[in-house]
Amino acid sequence: MMGRRGVLAGMAALVAMLATGPAAPAWAHPGHGTMALVGTLAVVNADAVMLDVRDVASGVVTRVRVGIGTDTKLRLKKETLASLTPWVGASVVATVDYEEGPDGQTVYYATKIQVTPPKTK
Repeated sequence: MMGRRGVLAGMAALVAMLATGPAAPAWAHPGHGTMALVGTLAVVNADAVMLDVRDVASGVVTRVRVGIGTDTKLRLKKETLASLTPWVGASVVATVDYEEGPDGQTVYYATKIQVTPPKTK
C-alpha cells in the first residue's frame, strides 16, 4: 500500500507533466505544421489557388498561394465540388499543411478547402 507521501509525490509528478505539455512528436521540426487559412478565393489554377487573407493584428490583406492536388478535398457545405473556378470571390476556409521551403518562404499545401456560400436575403 502506498503511503501519503507516495500519493502526493505521484500527484506532483502528474501535475508537472501536465503543466509542461505533451512531448513533441519525433517527426515535428520547426517550420512545419497544420493550420487554417480564412480568406477570399482570388485565383484558381490547375495546381494552386490564391487566397486573399487578412492579418487579424494589422488588418493588411495578403495574397497567399496554396498548392492543391488530387487528394485535396473541395467542399461546399457537405457536397463535393469538382472545381473551385465558379467560386472565385467566395469566402473559403482552407486547412493546410505548411513547411518552410528551400528559399525560406512558407509553402502551403491544402488538404481541404471549404467554400462558404454567399448569404441569401
